[in-house]
Amino acid sequence: MMGEDSQGPEQDFCEVWRKSWEAVLSRLGTNPPGVSFSEAAAAASPPSGKDAMKAAIRFSGGGTLKGDLLWVVEKPVVLQLGQLLVSEPFDPAVEVTERHRDALADLLRQVADHAATMWKEKNGGGTELSFQPYSGVEPASLHSYVFKMYAGNASELSLRLHLTEELYKGLAVVQSAAGETDDQAAGPTPALPHNIGLLLDIEMEAAIRIGEKEMLVRDLQTLMPGAVVELEQMVNEPASLYVAGRKVARGELVIVDGNFGLRITEVASVNQRVELLKF
Repeated sequence: MMGEDSQGPEQDFCEVWRKSWEAVLSRLGTNPPGVSFSEAAAAASPPSGKDAMKAAIRFSGGGTLKGDLLWVVEKPVVLQLGQLLVSEPFDPAVEVTERHRDALADLLRQVADHAATMWKEKNGGGTELSFQPYSGVEPASLHSYVFKMYAGNASELSLRLHLTEELYKGLAVVQSAAGETDDQAAGPTPALPHNIGLLLDIEMEAAIRIGEKEMLVRDLQTLMPGAVVELEQMVNEPASLYVAGRKVARGELVIVDGNFGLRITEVASVNQRVELLKF
């Protein structure tokens, strides 16, 4: 088992995921969940066909941290985790349904959100983990890790995490940059406006922008109910939060008590937010 005492940014990255799995499973009532990971002996190709479930999560962050990772969950584990998540009695004879697959996808999103927050706290910079449907195209080179966990009444569950070469190499760069940032942490802090106390209760207009598009006047003239305006932004790209016309954060759209909300994944620097307060 690898853990916090392991050396190397890739082990630190996996440790963040291990802790995130434990935290999310604990919230789901699996007490206490046990999660461990180890490097796979060989980067075997992810399984394919009806007997496998593949969930891909694209990882992108600030600086040079970019690339893809792929969680591979085989059919028996999909069933066990799915039954746990939808509160069904554990029954290995039950057929895997879309309900089980959707529940697993939602679980992966929760773990990814937790991991992104932990990685950002640990290394700084913009960090984002966004869920992507699996395309079926395998990267040329993969670094693989096996995660083993106990959840509820199920037997030991085994999941495989694949990192692309781009992401694998980028982890070291990000960790190095984080070290340099820590060395500079004692530097001067941007000065807040002297009248900050008078500003705290001022209401400022906040807007979430999910995309934009330039349109010709003739197109505006022909708009009518039922027309579709296609935005220049993919559905899986993060939305932006603007305050007083300035972008201060990005995140993913969520539903909260029937209303739209924005789960923040990246926020503007202190300097930028100080500038926002200068009228």
